[in-house]
Amino acid sequence: MISTVLVPTTPKELADLSRLFFSWHACQRINVTCRNQLQLCSKPQPRLLITFASPQDDKLAIRIRNLFEIYSLEEIFSGIDIFFLALEPADDIYIKDIPFRSKIPLLKRLNPPPQFGLKSGPNLQFFKSISLCDPSGITLLNETDMLPIVPNWIEICNQAVPSGVDFLVAGAAYLGNQKLSARIALHLNGNALYNTSSKYFAEEYLPMWRHSLASMCASEISAAYDVWLDLAISHSSENRDREHLSQKSLWLKNQPPLSDLIKLKSKMLIISQIYNFCGAADCFAPDQIARLAEGPNPPALIHSRASIPSILSYLLLRSREIMPRSSLNALSASIDGVKGFEAILAIL
Repeated sequence: MISTVLVPTTPKELADLSRLFFSWHACQRINVTCRNQLQLCSKPQPRLLITFASPQDDKLAIRIRNLFEIYSLEEIFSGIDIFFLALEPADDIYIKDIPFRSKIPLLKRLNPPPQFGLKSGPNLQFFKSISLCDPSGITLLNETDMLPIVPNWIEICNQAVPSGVDFLVAGAAYLGNQKLSARIALHLNGNALYNTSSKYFAEEYLPMWRHSLASMCASEISAAYDVWLDLAISHSSENRDREHLSQKSLWLKNQPPLSDLIKLKSKMLIISQIYNFCGAADCFAPDQIARLAEGPNPPALIHSRASIPSILSYLLLRSREIMPRSSLNALSASIDGVKGFEAILAIL
């Protein structure tokens, strides 16, 4: 059972976090069959854990707790915890979308060097955040651009992995139109279920994952935590003779043997309850969201920043008749800045 919903985010994503809160609130009030049949989460409720890489900010924490109350999220969660991890400035970086030839000179100019390459901030935030999750249950990592489209999204995710199945991570590979490198085409996106209830996960796999990724980032300087295993398998397959590694591949000496990596990959499950369309051009229209949500075996969650306006539009259309006016009044603050904002408000 999911005991923690983890949302790693940044202060700049407060509007995104508010939209996520609104989507949870709206899903609770979608009238599936009749007005008085609200589909609420079953007990026990998971706890919401929000983490920031930045230093302590009490005012921001108060604003988030106020949003939690505005959207009546106590109907979904047993409570909310907010942690400011206060990463070292040298590690709190996230650099992408620059030419490869510029990355190495950039990294050499950083002093001291970040622990996890050019994506050190999100990588370190992940490892610190996942260690804070409830070890008695499963953790759902839910970034602010992954929204639910059905009211019983937690129940659907709870049914994603059959009881007794041994797994480490269960999530979605990329399903969109963007072409990925063959090395990472089947990696599980970070928005996933993590078996934090497993003693092996906490005591062996997580420390190995962190150590191995740090070694990898000395060469694969743009590696993210969710592609580590697939990259390690790919490079290990290409360099089976670890006694004669090139200078660029020396990091492989700190990786587990290929046979162990393949065994770990077998415990990474692809599930249909999460759809990963995180490419910039992967945009669903509201009618496509409706067909997904109202069809047979709908996904619980869609990871697609480009589709956020369409998801919110769909949720508003389905929930507006039973949603308290106070919630609708909060909407303008909640989705301000999203492309298509005027079109969404027009339906109110």
